[in-house]
Amino acid sequence: MKTAHIYSPGYALLAGLLLTASTGAQAVDNNLHFYGNLLSKSCTLVVDGANLAEIHFPTVSNRDLMVSGQSAHLPVVFKLKDCKGKRTA
Repeated sequence: MKTAHIYSPGYALLAGLLLTASTGAQAVDNNLHFYGNLLSKSCTLVVDGANLAEIHFPTVSNRDLMVSGQSAHLPVVFKLKDCKGKRTA
């Protein structure tokens, strides 16, 4: 005799949540990337007195994380020079 099993939608939801939770705990190296396209040069971007090439963030230990996945803030100051075009307020 065959037995039919009827599962509640709650079981499917629970299984989905467990799978999602288990895949989110993986460490990722070098996961901060900035991308973009400059269509027309209007200003020169300067960081710390030199033209922008790279910004190096320090290595952060997991013990130094305040909240899971978040470290202390790193201030970055961007300055613009040699801008072309009109200035509007």
